[in-house]
Amino acid sequence: MSDTLYDADGIRIYTYHSFAVNDKFSENLDFFLDYKGNIYAGTVFSLNCVIAYMEDTVIDSPFNNYFWAPYTIVIKEFSSEYLIASILEIISDKKVLLEDVVCKQI
Repeated sequence: MSDTLYDADGIRIYTYHSFAVNDKFSENLDFFLDYKGNIYAGTVFSLNCVIAYMEDTVIDSPFNNYFWAPYTIVIKEFSSEYLIASILEIISDKKVLLEDVVCKQI
């Protein structure tokens, strides 16, 4: 069952995951965007999560020198409010091609 985070003005943002997490390593989730008749998918990470992966010396993290993930948005705080605000800002920015940020589903 999906959880709709935002649904207005022809834009729907939803996820099948929860923002409730136990630690900073878990501050990421997959989301979906319905916009102009298309569905897009992406992943959101909190800045804390990215920093935690890069600084961690306990787990075998591949992200010691860099962090890379396809179709990813990094948000300042891990919350639905920050995700929604970020997506709305990306949509309104005419210099950004949406398909460069999130993956258009076929």
